[in-house]
Amino acid sequence: MNRSGGLFRVSALDAITIALSTIQIVVAVVGVAYFPNLSAPALFALAAGSGLLMFLNVNGLAHTLIHGGVFRSRALDAIAGVFNSLALGVPQTLYHVHHLNHHVGNSDRKQPDGSTRDWSSIYRFGRNGQPEHVISYALLNLLRGDMRAMLAEVRRQRRGRRLLCESIALGLGLVALARVDLRGFAWFYLPAFYVGWALAAADAYYKHWLVQPGDGYANSVSSYGSLYNWLTFNTGHHQEHHLRPNAHWTQLPRIRSEFAERMRAHGTRVIRGPHLTSFLERPRKAGLQERT
Repeated sequence: MNRSGGLFRVSALDAITIALSTIQIVVAVVGVAYFPNLSAPALFALAAGSGLLMFLNVNGLAHTLIHGGVFRSRALDAIAGVFNSLALGVPQTLYHVHHLNHHVGNSDRKQPDGSTRDWSSIYRFGRNGQPEHVISYALLNLLRGDMRAMLAEVRRQRRGRRLLCESIALGLGLVALARVDLRGFAWFYLPAFYVGWALAAADAYYKHWLVQPGDGYANSVSSYGSLYNWLTFNTGHHQEHHLRPNAHWTQLPRIRSEFAERMRAHGTRVIRGPHLTSFLERPRKAGLQERT
């Protein structure tokens, strides 16, 4: 694995993800603190920015911490997890175990007993073998976390201390934020937090929509738009990410060339634009996939 030297495990570009997480926290504090004095358009702009930053965090710092880490030092990664919990509004460790579970099932279809290995599978609450509608999936995803299963996985991975530290920091942070302005907390922070996670869930939905569950080379959607990938830490290379989950985001374009022939042979679905707009590129008939 290539090393960046210094603090970072792979690339100093990860400093960008930390900066965006910091900005996300600042936006939340500003929105709450100045809630009584800001106009409706200004609050809306801040809330939209908060949602976009949540999406970038889920695909940036939060995601990198899960798959290998940002720093060479495990202690620094643990500190970054505590810090990023303040931005995510949920403990980084809970997102960690939830996301790794997704890699186990990768939006698998229901098993004979009606369950899915992937807690966040788009088929989990679908009917007649079809995925759930994106609207209900996005709006309810945050509320469907199986806390008992996640805590059991935290214990199995021996991440209890990290979860405790993150939970204490997050709890104190939320109490402090509510004390700044309770109305701002209730009418700005909480809606922006919820919408941000709904946006991230919708994006996750379309990364696994109209694919071939069970086929390790065609159960995700990839997008190779240069601008999209440049702005989102190569999140477009999603099939490649599932094939090499611990590859750093800067390495995913290389992973693409490594698996291009096999992905083409399996009919991996490829789109031109962002995953969130992939419904505009729906194939005319089921099973017709664009080629890489």
